[in-house]
Amino acid sequence: MLNDINEDLGGGSPSFKFAAIGDTVKGKVIGGEKRQDTDLQGTPKTWDDGSPMLQLVVTLQTDERSNEIEDDDGRRRIYIKFNMKSRSPTPSFRLSNHQI
Repeated sequence: MLNDINEDLGGGSPSFKFAAIGDTVKGKVIGGEKRQDTDLQGTPKTWDDGSPMLQLVVTLQTDERSNEIEDDDGRRRIYIKFNMKSRSPTPSFRLSNHQI
């Protein structure tokens, strides 16, 4: 099921699911990009003035593995919401020595 969702979204690494408050993921940062945030239907989100709502998508190499993902290599994406108007990440994000 996770592979099907991943393929529908254009491939790449699966995201890490933060299921509960306090969940953490640890891994080496191997990639990142800024992209426009979307709603659950895939429609790009914008601010009231029409400018795009942006997020940072970070790919980590982790020790996580799932039997639901064929050939799981441990790569996981995390999505960090930014208030790009102030250029500051949400308070829960911390980067230390390229490990998250």
